[in-house]
Amino acid sequence: MKLFKSKAYSSSWPIIKRHLRTTLPYLNFTRAWNIMVALAEKSLGRVKVKARPYFIKIEPTNLCNLRCKGCLHATDRQDLEKSGYLGSMDFELFKKIIAENEKYLVKVSLYSLGEPLVYPRIADMVAHLNARQIGTVISSNLNYLPEETARRLVENKLTHLIVSLDGAGQESYKKYRDGGDFHKVIENIRLIQAEKKKQYSRYPLLEIQTVKLPHISEEEIKKIGALADELGADKFTVKENVTPYHDNPQPEAGRCFWLYSSPSYQWNGVVQPCCYFYEFANNNFGNASRETTAAIWNNEKYEAAREYFKTGKKKDMDLKCYDCIFFKNKGEESE
Repeated sequence: MKLFKSKAYSSSWPIIKRHLRTTLPYLNFTRAWNIMVALAEKSLGRVKVKARPYFIKIEPTNLCNLRCKGCLHATDRQDLEKSGYLGSMDFELFKKIIAENEKYLVKVSLYSLGEPLVYPRIADMVAHLNARQIGTVISSNLNYLPEETARRLVENKLTHLIVSLDGAGQESYKKYRDGGDFHKVIENIRLIQAEKKKQYSRYPLLEIQTVKLPHISEEEIKKIGALADELGADKFTVKENVTPYHDNPQPEAGRCFWLYSSPSYQWNGVVQPCCYFYEFANNNFGNASRETTAAIWNNEKYEAAREYFKTGKKKDMDLKCYDCIFFKNKGEESE
């Protein structure tokens, strides 16, 4: 069992360590060299970088079947639908993003705000990436999993499946996962495990993840861990609840590693340097439907953000990076 604390966000190593097992099979010389260059450029504080993104996040959809506490989906549903805020990625846009990055990609996260398994072509996305020897990870509430989708995800070698299980039974689970069915999640985990056995596949590697929410006791965490063992999970992770940091930010001195490795693509093509401030327009650095990744990766906003974490200098532009809750420039250490 591993408990992630805020310090996990101040270094790239915890992220690398977490995904190492599911990344190594997809490394080649070009990809490995690109990662080493990216890490060196982060260490040196390069503002304009030569390395390319190697672990990106793509949002298939921001639609969701649950209304979890604290999520945007828990707000007024009709207002969200009327605003045009909700949608799903056009598959051609997905292919464009991959084509621009595939030479250097080792893994793609196919999730963000929404529930990825409600996206009708999620298995096609996994197949497209698998054909290009790129690893994949999906994080899901797993309340929805058609048998055919389960079969195709295993067949097309989804590398890593993270299942959110915030409770050891329905009563505890529903306190956060509004609209969720604990028993359906367990049933769907068994479906995936059975499909792996049927196809003689070790993939996807199954990670059961619990967020350490206020209502979940240490005793219940032990019960969830025991259940994870019973279900044959490869990994059980207890993740820190970062919600309080939004109200009481405690940024640590250091350079943001996302700016050197991992852009996040929303369903409509909007590019953000990370996925933590989804709803903030000043966290939008470009749009992949109108620009190339190469053009966005070293544009004025990306360079300004990297410059800030190197020198503390803020340019005359509104960037969410300037009040990040996880990182701050090292010169602010004594403030």
